[in-house]
Amino acid sequence: MGNPPRPNKKMLVYNFIKDFLDKREYAPTLSEICAGCGLSGKSHADYYVQALRSDGLISFEDKKIRTIRLVQKETNDEEDF
Repeated sequence: MGNPPRPNKKMLVYNFIKDFLDKREYAPTLSEICAGCGLSGKSHADYYVQALRSDGLISFEDKKIRTIRLVQKETNDEEDF
């Protein structure tokens, strides 16, 4: 997959997902993550979502929309990113 994602972008995506879930009580789509984080395409959003999943910070069902859930409710430690 190339270079690991930049920590600040991954944290931005995580925080967007967390805020989105807090406000709307359902998960964002990749398109909404792109728009909310200033990413240029859904493949970039997918890259960061997959990285967050690999880090154990979120979970989701493959090939289904709006299934992202936070695994770790609160994280303020940049070591997680």
